Amino acid sequence: MKHLSRGLACGLALVAVTLVLSLGQAAGAPSQTSSSLVDIQLTFDTTGSMGPSLEQAKQDGRRIIERVRSFIPNARFAVVSFRDFRNQAGEYQLLQPMTNDVRQIQAALDKLVSVGNSSGGAGGVPAESYSLMYQRSYSDSATGWRPAARKIVVVVGDAEPHGAGTAKIEGCSDTTADPHGLNPATELARMRAAGRTLVMIRQVSQLTTSSLGCYAGMAALAAPGGAARDSGRGDLAQPVLNLITRAYAPVEIRADLAVALPGARAGYTLRLQNPNRFNLRVRELSALVPPGLRYQPRSTSGVTRRNPRVAGRRLTWPIGTSLRPRQTVALHFVLRVPAGSRRAVTTASATVDIGRGEIITTSSAADPVRVTRTPRGLTLGVSAGRSTRIRGAASLAFGPGSPLAGGRVLRGNFTVGYGAGRQLRLAARGVRVFRFGAPTDLELAVEVTGSSGFGACANGTTGRLLLRNSGSILRNGLVGDELTLRLGGSCRSGSYRWSNARSRTVGAVIEARAR
Repeated sequence: MKHLSRGLACGLALVAVTLVLSLGQAAGAPSQTSSSLVDIQLTFDTTGSMGPSLEQAKQDGRRIIERVRSFIPNARFAVVSFRDFRNQAGEYQLLQPMTNDVRQIQAALDKLVSVGNSSGGAGGVPAESYSLMYQRSYSDSATGWRPAARKIVVVVGDAEPHGAGTAKIEGCSDTTADPHGLNPATELARMRAAGRTLVMIRQVSQLTTSSLGCYAGMAALAAPGGAARDSGRGDLAQPVLNLITRAYAPVEIRADLAVALPGARAGYTLRLQNPNRFNLRVRELSALVPPGLRYQPRSTSGVTRRNPRVAGRRLTWPIGTSLRPRQTVALHFVLRVPAGSRRAVTTASATVDIGRGEIITTSSAADPVRVTRTPRGLTLGVSAGRSTRIRGAASLAFGPGSPLAGGRVLRGNFTVGYGAGRQLRLAARGVRVFRFGAPTDLELAVEVTGSSGFGACANGTTGRLLLRNSGSILRNGLVGDELTLRLGGSCRSGSYRWSNARSRTVGAVIEARAR
């Protein structure tokens, strides 16, 4: 499994790369936070009828934000207020474009105020400008939706759109004409086409004029994953979070290294999580690869080993498997990097059946890779094994000229524990890089600097520490990385190999991080 931090170049030719090797999870194990993007528009009916329940609606909004951010830390929110035609306080207001700044979101919620129509317009009828709000959800660029984000519109209200009954939306009854000539069914269909999932929250009071069935009917016509619920029944935040996560199946893509050599190969891991309490059906996974990069045939491993369908820059793998709650699927593949590349940015997406015939497509954040001929620095951390374990780190430098040539150790120390008090301490003295990319193979020359429980093992005894960093996923679900320690002389019994392919160390995984 590969997790990456970002690359930093010092000057024009210096790129530092970090390899971290650690005992850990299976290849499909989820990371602590997902890189999938979620944008949520909190939309409030602020007509006069909402006055008695608007304060409760604000509190619900605050709880929704807190609960969603605890589950999806990178979620962004916008705040919208809408009323009815010719309302003196405004028919539609974008109080806050998409942001993750909690203070700005809170300030926008504080601006919500209910205002009835004093005269004229559409005042005096129970229906309100829902259709205009639906239209703005997909047409107003000022909202700031991210193109790759999962887009969810949460609406808190108590009435129907004008003409919802005329449009034959299930459960709705209003037959008044929309002042703007809009058809609510048409606007909901356009929301569906634009990927706006609709979550409807009905505020229940003596002034409520819409049925919950009408709200459910509208949610069903927008993008898949929507639903409806009544407010005023305890904590609304958790049920709304449950509705939002029905439209949320985070997918992420990570390069094995954040640096690639021109003309070499770069590996990527694509991972999809199911955070829900129900099974998902994964139809397909896909990746949009950078211009010029080409798929390496027969390089796919993980949930499938088939080559993808290739359509231009799009790689698509049919999956057709069920994903249980809290489970993750992953696949690894390799791209060939052309000689002229400078920066490679890859994104991923997944098509998922969330039940009841509803299909959603979720997209990842972009993962950039720096392409350079002269990486000059390399740091590596090692943490592998259980009963026989190795821990340590090294910082390496390389001279100019050929990539990764003239390697020298700036610092490097490792501890190997064998259980029952037996331990070796090693220092790195030299380095050779055989291959860099997919996979990365390197060798450290090491020297014993201390021991306990090893009897005749003498300080100064030399050996080799070989590292293979490979994102390829084995059939047991673990990553095919390996770490081998070879010692000679009186310390020969300390030699050991850590490999996920070997039964005695199944569960050991080497994680690579590059920066």
